[in-house]
Amino acid sequence: MDKKFKKDLVRKAVKLSPIIQIGKNGVTESSIDEIKKVLVTRELLKIRILASAYEANAKEEMIKKILAGTASEKVDAIGSILVLYRRKGSRKDTVSGSNV
Repeated sequence: MDKKFKKDLVRKAVKLSPIIQIGKNGVTESSIDEIKKVLVTRELLKIRILASAYEANAKEEMIKKILAGTASEKVDAIGSILVLYRRKGSRKDTVSGSNV
């Protein structure tokens, strides 16, 4: 992802509201599946990581796990907000082994 494209994505993400919240259980298989479901219909996704998630997990560890589990790219991470991007059709979208 080049800088200009990333900058455009950050601009678009400002208007978005967080759709998914990561809570005290941290990044679980079900949260990864939910993120994948949303990324099927949207290329750009905003996630809120609640303070209770930080108590048990490091933020960067959670972000790495989300990126690896969803085959997405990090656009931005400010405070408790994470913005992800995955181009539609860039990878066969599967959730727990089944097609979505």
